[in-house]
Amino acid sequence: IYSQLLQSEQMAHIGEMAYIVAHEIRNPLGIIRSSAQYLVEDLKFNESSGEVLDFIISEADRLNQVVNNLLNFARFKPPTFTEVYIDELITQILDKWEQSSEHNPAVMITQTGSPGRMPIYADEEQLRQVFLNLIQNSEEAMPDGGKLNVDFSEDRKNDGVIVSVSDTGLGIPEDISQNVFKKFFTTKENGLGLGLAVCQQIIEAHNGTISFTSKPEKGTTVTVWLPRKPHSAVGGLV
Repeated sequence: IYSQLLQSEQMAHIGEMAYIVAHEIRNPLGIIRSSAQYLVEDLKFNESSGEVLDFIISEADRLNQVVNNLLNFARFKPPTFTEVYIDELITQILDKWEQSSEHNPAVMITQTGSPGRMPIYADEEQLRQVFLNLIQNSEEAMPDGGKLNVDFSEDRKNDGVIVSVSDTGLGIPEDISQNVFKKFFTTKENGLGLGLAVCQQIIEAHNGTISFTSKPEKGTTVTVWLPRKPHSAVGGLV
């Protein structure tokens, strides 16, 4: 018990530090991005200058996502529950993703199954963050292209829905598979190791579960189970 209390106190200090550092970074980062965006729109710059500015904006956006992950982890907000049709939400996410510059055109994206036409009660923005992270991770595991599929199914027995995000990518080596949801663990060169930790934090706050299966060189499937009415939401539902 003492060890658990000590670890909780240490994590509280880390969270406080992360919150302060993230805020200190966010303000100048916003200025850098807006300044670069202003220069991009200035027609006096030639093509090579425009490429450099696009790179600055892209890196600023990447760092901003790191800051957001720090803030979300350090100051996690309980979900705000509203009616959400999970298949419609993910269709919107995929449509925007396929139109973004981060999407790899060599990756073919499909959707299968159905979660039923009853809504679940969830925090739409938090779920958007989870599934966007899973989609991005899947594509990053397929640098030379492949297939990404999002499958929906209804869990009538447990009154929930199941969403699986599968890819045909590199897979997760067995020696690191136990660490993928751990805070600050990452195999990415520029990663912070909070993406999947935040995803797990969000799903568990919805009284759901998140797990994965993976085979090296054959791909990974991440499975999210969500109740239609989370226990933490029931008191506020009509």
